[in-house]
Amino acid sequence: MEVSWSADRERVEAVERMTYDRLVLDERPAGAAADEPAARLLAEKALAAGIGAFAGDDAFDRLARRLALVAREAPDLAERAGIAPLDEAALRRLLVARLSGKRSFTELRQGSLLDEIRAEVGYAALGKLDELAPEHVVLGGGRRVPVHYEEGRPPWIESRLQDFFGGARTPAILNDRLPLVLHLLAPNHRAVQVTTDLAGFWARTYPTVRNELMRRYPRHAWPTDPLTATPPDPRGRPRRP
Repeated sequence: MEVSWSADRERVEAVERMTYDRLVLDERPAGAAADEPAARLLAEKALAAGIGAFAGDDAFDRLARRLALVAREAPDLAERAGIAPLDEAALRRLLVARLSGKRSFTELRQGSLLDEIRAEVGYAALGKLDELAPEHVVLGGGRRVPVHYEEGRPPWIESRLQDFFGGARTPAILNDRLPLVLHLLAPNHRAVQVTTDLAGFWARTYPTVRNELMRRYPRHAWPTDPLTATPPDPRGRPRRP
């Protein structure tokens, strides 16, 4: 039996040959006997191509980065929650187990690999992951913003500077152990400050930033005391006094 990879067809080719004195007498597609070696080869090729291509692209990458972050930054919390990173060895074991009988990337794309990966992580662990490293956080005024988890960067969020009015505490994850990097945006959606110290920004930087923003955006409210100011309604409705 011979198992090989066809790059053009993106599939495993498995054949059985009957030979006599180096002469091929018969050749036919291999049956179930090729399932295990075919699954191993298909898994290797899928890992090389990037699992995200078969498991929701960004959805898989976000999941993997969140799991890795918790395991790296809070190993004690990860252990209690049963959270482990999705390393290559774990993915290989999962793929080989799930790919028996499959031969191609097309079949792999047609499956629900992301759901299978989530099931492998475990739904109890996923629930804890949503608590420790959530995909979104809600700011004081009610605006819900996504948390960005990127390779080589600490987790960060962005929103209008006014959405942070009324609070001095920097939003944090991992049971408040890890402050998020805040991108505080002007009305043109450009960052006027990037910080993990919201209280320090209000005290030291905001007075200067306020003077500049008042000149550029006079129709917006720029209170002298941002800690007692009310953030705007996230739905765009006026706040009642």
